[in-house]
Amino acid sequence: MSKTPVWSAAVVGALALLFSFAPARSWGQRFLTMLRVQKVAIVPVEVPALTFGGSNSAFSKPLAQLISDNVLVTMKPGSPKPVSDPQAASEMAGFHARSLSALGTPQRISVTDEAAFQLTLDQERIQAVFAEAGRSDIPVPASIDGALIAVHIPRAVLMQYGTCPHASPAPSTAPTPSHTACTEFVQLPSPIVSVPPGLNVAALAEAGLELAGMNAASAHAFSQTVDWSSTLVIPLPQNISSYQTVPVDGVNGTLIEAPPHGRLPGGYTLIWIKNGIIYSLSGNASPDSALLAASSLS
Repeated sequence: MSKTPVWSAAVVGALALLFSFAPARSWGQRFLTMLRVQKVAIVPVEVPALTFGGSNSAFSKPLAQLISDNVLVTMKPGSPKPVSDPQAASEMAGFHARSLSALGTPQRISVTDEAAFQLTLDQERIQAVFAEAGRSDIPVPASIDGALIAVHIPRAVLMQYGTCPHASPAPSTAPTPSHTACTEFVQLPSPIVSVPPGLNVAALAEAGLELAGMNAASAHAFSQTVDWSSTLVIPLPQNISSYQTVPVDGVNGTLIEAPPHGRLPGGYTLIWIKNGIIYSLSGNASPDSALLAASSLS
């Protein structure tokens, strides 16, 4: 089995659709490539009327059925386990958990369990979901049919600073005024994806980008410029958010900003990768506070 240290980029929402799961009938007989994320890329998209995963989406019900029918969970995580301090988090997670001294003592620290699952791509079913989403014009490559994929997600550490809810609110839930001072800091070793070496990830990504709202020409051009073996690509709705590359922790990071929108107060997410660890810092204060906090990492 190959152990090349790279990661297959997952287009948020779109590639979740393309990664439909099924029990592995010949898993041990297949030659696999081990993939890890090494960098992040943002692709602005004009999000159409459908909302990935939203309850009113024409896409969400068939997608949910597709996944629930086929997922084989091989390691099911339990509830996050609270710990007393960063040292205890490091011991439980198996890597050095860093903290943000500029923000004081974390209100809460927790560690998530490992998780793992397997899947088999089904071209016919995926194409049917595209059709139900109103995008039967987007071709799903037939070559993906039967491709077997496994995902392993290591333990992660979550630190909450300021006035935070006991559990993170759902993405669609606006935080109450008492929670707008909450900052969340997530640390996660790069997940591992095992894929057949012949799987055309670029073709999958191209279809996913079109489903996310990019026109066919732009999706094709973008998919040819990205190293899909080592890049996590995040589609970003260009009408409600913006991003920039910023220096952070001795590497380049991506700072995503979202102004207030409807009931949501707006906020930021700062993402960077260093020494095989993915870091994510998010909150509802000024984005400048993210860079200040990140500069105090220890």
